[in-house]
Amino acid sequence: MYRTSLRWGAATLLLLYLRAGILVAQTTDSVFVSFSSATAGYPLTSVGGILHADDCDSVRIVTLVFTWHENFPPYQVQPLDWSAGRGQDIPQNFPLPPTAPGFPEDAHVEYLVYPPGPPPGSLDIDPLVPGHAYELAPGCSGLPIQLLSFVGTIVNNRVRLDWTTLSEINNYGFFVQKKQPVEVAWNEVPNSFVAGHGTTNVPQHYTFTGDAAVSTPVQYRLKQMDLDGMVHYTEPVYVVLSTSVAGNVPLVFRLEQNYPNPFNPMTTIRYSVGRDGNTSIRVYDVLGRELVTLVDEHQQIGSYTVTVDASDLPSGVYIYRLQAATFTDTKHMVLIK
Repeated sequence: MYRTSLRWGAATLLLLYLRAGILVAQTTDSVFVSFSSATAGYPLTSVGGILHADDCDSVRIVTLVFTWHENFPPYQVQPLDWSAGRGQDIPQNFPLPPTAPGFPEDAHVEYLVYPPGPPPGSLDIDPLVPGHAYELAPGCSGLPIQLLSFVGTIVNNRVRLDWTTLSEINNYGFFVQKKQPVEVAWNEVPNSFVAGHGTTNVPQHYTFTGDAAVSTPVQYRLKQMDLDGMVHYTEPVYVVLSTSVAGNVPLVFRLEQNYPNPFNPMTTIRYSVGRDGNTSIRVYDVLGRELVTLVDEHQQIGSYTVTVDASDLPSGVYIYRLQAATFTDTKHMVLIK
């Protein structure tokens, strides 16, 4: 059995000795936007952006205006459809006018954050620094649920999921969802609801036994629902019936969010390898250019940690990607100096 610590959403981890997951982001995470050149060379034809929402907010950009200091009219992006749900990083490319004099020097952003919702906020960026993360809203203030562990195992040839919470606030309960490799959408497992404990600061353990195990990897995740109907999701665990190790060891591949995030200049990435083979972790900029190779070697099944030293990199948003066997996952990290 391999244990994996899950975070709730896509952005942060709670600072606990066991690197416990959280169901809502802590205050170091925030809602932010960043811009970079989407194409190389001159003339610049488009600008790329990343819109990030923390794990308890959604955000929508309603107005985006680029300006230049020289004699060139402001350019308002229209039509504009740019939003991010909780825990999402949403990239977007914005074509520039053919005569635009290079990368915009300033930007005006108007946005809506839910909750609390309207009225809209606005941000005047002067100057506009490529790759810099500009905060639109602070990180989540509360921690409704702290998830200590989420584990998938195989018992008597059936998939068993176990998870433990450290504390809960207004927790109605959990639904189990699954997805096979050929499927795009998540499917709720019938009769999988497990009632929560409302509000408690006492650790609670949950278990669910479901499908018969199969020899191809199946992803499972939890859909947690608050008493007010708000929904949160964990990242998935991979469970598969192994034919090489007594038939009861799940293969677990996992890439965790770096911690701390944002960071300066050191951060740590934890990951799990569920099958012996070559493993690589590489860091890219927002244009997809490879900057650093952190890991590139044959690794055995297990959990690993790698440290990133970004002393030589400028502030900005970076992408790191894990490739192990047939598993690939990417996440974003934010360097602020």
